[in-house]
Amino acid sequence: MYFKHQEKSVTFNSRMDAYKFVHTANELLTGHTMAERGAAKVKDGINLVDDTLGFSTVDTVKGVIENGVIGSIFGGIGKKKSRTKKISGKSNTIKESAKKSLQSGVDALQQKNVEKNINEYNKQLDSLKKLKDLVDKGVLTEEEFEKKKKEILG
Repeated sequence: MYFKHQEKSVTFNSRMDAYKFVHTANELLTGHTMAERGAAKVKDGINLVDDTLGFSTVDTVKGVIENGVIGSIFGGIGKKKSRTKKISGKSNTIKESAKKSLQSGVDALQQKNVEKNINEYNKQLDSLKKLKDLVDKGVLTEEEFEKKKKEILG
């Protein structure tokens, strides 16, 4: 350890003791544990991404986990709840302009994905209706229909 006018050497009996010492020293110097500091850095990083893209990444991931990809696409990506942060001058204007530009790009991509999924879904429905007609006419067996249905639906 280095002090202002001298150097001290500290010996520990185990790595665990050294680890505890370092964490305790950091907590005494900063007022926060290393875990709290790490969590704050991650949270700040996520908030920066959220503010830049204009939607909540955590809520979006949560929605995908709870509703699946299709449900999240039809339900929309979780919009970012606004946090009040005052930024003065030109940086605020630049940030707002970039945010609007990125949001319009994200909106366009979302719309394109929704349209693509709706078209794909409609094609699947049409295929299933045609197969069902073939079953009703006796051309396909129920087993063949179920097999094809699984192929179509994935």
